[in-house]
Amino acid sequence: MRRRLAMSDRLFMDETTAPVLDPGRGQTKKGYFWAIVSDDRGHSGPSPPIVLFRYAPGRSGAFTEQSRMAFADASCNAMPMTVMTC
Repeated sequence: MRRRLAMSDRLFMDETTAPVLDPGRGQTKKGYFWAIVSDDRGHSGPSPPIVLFRYAPGRSGAFTEQSRMAFADASCNAMPMTVMTC
């Protein structure tokens, strides 16, 4: 599914915050879940929509670049993701 998403003509990427446990402090901290989406239904595309989720401790450009580079990795083993289809 990652390969199919990587071959998509259109991708959308966005983040949302979520509280995550902060080990050793007994508190939570702000974490980020990144959603990488392909949905060509509005453009008469034949493929079903795909959403991949990835957790990152921040929203700096470095995390975005890691996500982008994972699609350049032909083996698609560069980063763990959770795959969901609609």
